[in-house]
Amino acid sequence: MYKKANPKEIIWRWGKKAEKLVHLQQLCSEAHNLINLYGVTAFSNEINEKEEMPTVYVSELQEYGFEVYITPIKSTPEHRTITFPKPITQKTVDCWNKLWQKV
Repeated sequence: MYKKANPKEIIWRWGKKAEKLVHLQQLCSEAHNLINLYGVTAFSNEINEKEEMPTVYVSELQEYGFEVYITPIKSTPEHRTITFPKPITQKTVDCWNKLWQKV
């Protein structure tokens, strides 16, 4: 249904702090109920220069088993969904935070 994002694409997410297991599980469940993908939101558009959001290449996420899908929303065509394995483990969360350089 959704196409995979280009591995060379750079994507970003809001927030600089480490994400918690329970929070990621909740976000993934919400996404699954809405679009049938167990994942979280990211964006592919350019970041405002004043904002310092963590970025990562799609290929880096893929290396660790996360897939990125193009999931446009009417107001946000650059919306992406990064899928997580089920169930999400603390090891997965630690890897996730390391990839995004979140502390």
